[in-house]
Amino acid sequence: MKKYVTKLLLLVFLFTSFTAAAQETSEKGLYHYVLDNGLELFVMENHAAPLAYIEIAIRAGGISQSEKNAGLFHLYEHMMFKGNTKYKTAAAVQRALKNLGVASWNGSTANEFINYFFTVPSSSLTEGLEFWSYAVRDPLLDPNELENEKKVVISEISAYHSNPNWILQSAVFSTIFSDEPWKLDPGGNNDIVASATVEDLVNIKNSFYIPNNAALFVGGDVNPDDVFKKVKKIYGSWEKGIDPWEHDTTVNSTIDKTIYLVQPHPQVSPQIAQVMAYYRGPDITRDKESTYAADMWSAFVNAPAGRFEQSLIANPSFAIPNADYLSTGYLTSRHHSIIQFTAIMLSPEQMIGQRAAYFAQVLSDEIALQIVEEPDFFSESEYKDHPIGPRDSQILRAQRPESYMQNIRYWWAVADTEYYFTHDKLTDSMTQKEISQFSSSYLLKKPAVVVVLINPDLYAQQKSDYDALGYKEITSDSAFWWK
Repeated sequence: MKKYVTKLLLLVFLFTSFTAAAQETSEKGLYHYVLDNGLELFVMENHAAPLAYIEIAIRAGGISQSEKNAGLFHLYEHMMFKGNTKYKTAAAVQRALKNLGVASWNGSTANEFINYFFTVPSSSLTEGLEFWSYAVRDPLLDPNELENEKKVVISEISAYHSNPNWILQSAVFSTIFSDEPWKLDPGGNNDIVASATVEDLVNIKNSFYIPNNAALFVGGDVNPDDVFKKVKKIYGSWEKGIDPWEHDTTVNSTIDKTIYLVQPHPQVSPQIAQVMAYYRGPDITRDKESTYAADMWSAFVNAPAGRFEQSLIANPSFAIPNADYLSTGYLTSRHHSIIQFTAIMLSPEQMIGQRAAYFAQVLSDEIALQIVEEPDFFSESEYKDHPIGPRDSQILRAQRPESYMQNIRYWWAVADTEYYFTHDKLTDSMTQKEISQFSSSYLLKKPAVVVVLINPDLYAQQKSDYDALGYKEITSDSAFWWK
């Protein structure tokens, strides 16, 4: 199905929020609670080791950016560890973490969420919860520390510019979502970061770091009722704010014709080329119902022995050796879902530019049409035995608590937990009609962003051919929306 910066992937369940006691969900060992101020709490009980994983997440990140503050949510994340009203300096924060017995801690800024997390001895649960309360609710946002962190963040952004995979991703997002490319770039803009003020960060805190836009995730050697009591005592006074997503809007694709890109990639050998075709997919805010059909469809087309992959392998124009050289991805998100087809093709010296264009044409004009018009394109057995696999809850619960809670957090951020827990049943209910409708709406004769990754030396020999075919070269300068 799904996942970004880590792809994650879900039983029927309705849960009720209570303010007095935790309620176990249909996921054995998983509890859900909502405080009066809107803060959600998820607790997984797992006594395999005397440890407690604690994470707090905010619905914000790239998607909450504007053209004028892109990068400031990332900068704010860095400032979380630079002092608060209890631990007044970065050094004091470090000492507190050491005293808590924290071996590993971090924060991250993604497109859909910002999160902060660590694992502590379960005997330090109260102190761990208090630590994140002070960090999230009462950061000092010291001007001197801000100037230091600007340099760190700018250094990170600069590193992205030398990473060919990051450059590729930025180029694709900037092309598909050219009206709002900053919403798909949580790293940010050097100039905006450099000019940031404390007031800018205070605005982010007041608008997004509020309990009704946040959730706590606690997993490990804990008692759920005990966790709830502690959280209510520590976080109950956190004042509710105005919902920043009250007027949530989707990010629309702005391409109306197929666009061709080429990237000379140092990791690609002269014997192959990697060809990708990207299409706009359904997402939570724009077409939630189609996300279930997309997941069913994705399971079908990724089947190695299925008709979809075999038809591509059988086409001599593509020179795809076998199913191991094909993959299809669909990432459910709140705003910016994309469908991606990837093929490794041999003999890249033989008109690979034309073959890549033909690849996209076959996908959108021929195979998509067959899916729409042929009720038996996917067999009855595929509908019966499809490997959707959004989650195997037994396996996930057997993993480390942090893995399980991070999965819950991802779906809390991009959709909601009801979507997570009802996903399997609703996806199982998809029929050939829904699959056909999905193909018609999102693939049939739809424009794509076609990308060829090719060895740099081979590209240098063929550059004039790519130019003649209308391919644009992906570079750092062309990939990033703000350059």
